[in-house]
Amino acid sequence: MKRKVFILTLACLIVFAMMPVYAFGATKIVPTKEIRYSKSGGEWEKDYETTYTYNKKGLETKMVEESFGEYDKEKHTYKTSYDSKNRIKQTIRIHKFDSSPAYYYKDVYTYTTKNRIKKIQHYFKRGKSASYKKDGYTVYTYSTSKKQNTIKKYDSDGNVIEKTVNLLNSKNRVKTSKFYERSGSKLSLYSTTTYTYHTNGKVKKEVYDSEYATEIYTYTEKGRLKTVIYDNADGDYDKTTYYYDTYGRLKKQISTGEYFSDGDDFEDDNTYSNKTTYTYSGYYKKHKYPKKRFSYWDDEKKASGKIEYSYKTIG
Repeated sequence: MKRKVFILTLACLIVFAMMPVYAFGATKIVPTKEIRYSKSGGEWEKDYETTYTYNKKGLETKMVEESFGEYDKEKHTYKTSYDSKNRIKQTIRIHKFDSSPAYYYKDVYTYTTKNRIKKIQHYFKRGKSASYKKDGYTVYTYSTSKKQNTIKKYDSDGNVIEKTVNLLNSKNRVKTSKFYERSGSKLSLYSTTTYTYHTNGKVKKEVYDSEYATEIYTYTEKGRLKTVIYDNADGDYDKTTYYYDTYGRLKKQISTGEYFSDGDDFEDDNTYSNKTTYTYSGYYKKHKYPKKRFSYWDDEKKASGKIEYSYKTIG
């Protein structure tokens, strides 16, 4: 399937993100740990653990994701610092795989007088004791008259290797995004994505490369993601519907669709339908933040997945 290049959609944010930060008056309830389990041979096995650290203002300063697979042990650390205006000042990403030296990526941000990102300087090193070296940079420009913004990524020699041009609508939302990639000595258009919106400002439809693929989003009256429909010219189709409980937590999701077969596929039926249901138990304080979430595949009576959450109150 052709690779899609597009901005992070609300589907990713709503469905797959960790429990959000909740504010009540001067206090915030924030997640501090998430542990994911799967069942193997009737026993729960720990797969992933994610921990979160915050500053006094409740802004996330560190996230650590660690896997516990028998063969693919990984640890990913994300650190963020902020300036006096609570803007991101610097981020550091550390990716470690097994016993190999870790990969370090550092980004330093500067801003315009209107508090928009102006430049991100990239740095890289391999191994903790190594020194950071410049690894290119990304520049953001904004044009009020043309209703567009442009993002250019440069390599360490100052050559533009990627460019994104976003055309804006009357409400300054992206309506068309063109992504260019360096091929030889020049930039070539790689993909074009167009966006339309619901009246509430949420994305309604994304179209990739002149109808090669489309994604359509619908929402509940309370603004929660209801359905996502994906369709492409290769014959892939997927519709996922989301259901919520009275507290706004995901209760069930059902996916149906079909996938493209080039004739070498041994499957007689290229259609599928699956369902995942979720139950919750144990709560943090009075606001009913679950301490555990169990997932059930299709109509299984026993849970096949489990997530344990921990929280803290800031302020």
